[in-house]
Amino acid sequence: MNLQFSPFPERSSERLQLRQMNEADIQEIFFFHSDERIQEFIYRPKAETLEDIRHFIKKVIAGISNNEWIYWVLGLKPSGQVIGTICLWNIVPEENKAEIGYELHPDFQGKGLMQEAVVEVLNYGFEHMQLHEIEAYLQGGNSRSLKLLERNNFHFVRNLSEDEKMENEKGLEVVVYTLKTAWCFLSPKFRNNLPRRRPPPSSFFFKPTSMKTRKELKEEYKQKKFKMGVFQIRNTANGKIFLGSSNNLEAIWNRHRAQLNFGGHPNPDLQADWKTIGEQGFVYEILEELKEQDDTTTDYGRELKALEEMYLEELQPFGEKGYHRVGLK
Repeated sequence: MNLQFSPFPERSSERLQLRQMNEADIQEIFFFHSDERIQEFIYRPKAETLEDIRHFIKKVIAGISNNEWIYWVLGLKPSGQVIGTICLWNIVPEENKAEIGYELHPDFQGKGLMQEAVVEVLNYGFEHMQLHEIEAYLQGGNSRSLKLLERNNFHFVRNLSEDEKMENEKGLEVVVYTLKTAWCFLSPKFRNNLPRRRPPPSSFFFKPTSMKTRKELKEEYKQKKFKMGVFQIRNTANGKIFLGSSNNLEAIWNRHRAQLNFGGHPNPDLQADWKTIGEQGFVYEILEELKEQDDTTTDYGRELKALEEMYLEELQPFGEKGYHRVGLK
């Protein structure tokens, strides 16, 4: 897997220039982070001030420099007007996997512009980064995004369980789509002979290795074995903790960490401390694993919630001891 984003990999399509974000984009990014139409299907706190966005831009640039993610703004040709963003983030190197995210100004939706951007980014992800899989998380009802993903051969995997969701996703339908490709198995000679700037349609590049049905994909996921249990994110400077449970302890940490690094975590106090002292000031710890039982009738969601409640009662992560609020948890 290739995680090297320097020099910055600008991309270009027929109508778009994909370039690096800079502080001159602050007004446009503020609009994306505060407009109700865009925020409707995006899980992040609404921006209140330009200072919030200034910090976000610095964080994005630093993350690119540290090869943690790659993030483009979408400039409309020939004016350069910023009309959206697109990124590959939540990267899991050991699985050659990343998550795609994007947003587009409402005035430019329905014109095929994000399709151009997605093709360029998928091409970059599979060709340059040598990814084997790209995931997308979206809220139920986001029909435009759903059509975009299916147009590019993404396939439904599952609905997130309540235990896998972030706090601001609780009660909402969150679905996972994935694109697994045979691209990584093509020979370098074949890949080098493919056109770069005007690639064939995405269906040529990104044809999945197997055309499994939705039922088959859901069953395949159910057969996978994940660590379940209760975890905490602990501030090593003041000892405060954020506590939670999940049926996939590795994936939930990746999601929390990615949201914290992007400045979009739903817990404002945890986000503020992360912003102040950085990732190096926190540790992720598994408090207790829940072992899978032979009894197929076991309700693991209920078991996890009971275990989490037990630790909340024992550790009392409220006030000076933690990031939870009494009555909200």
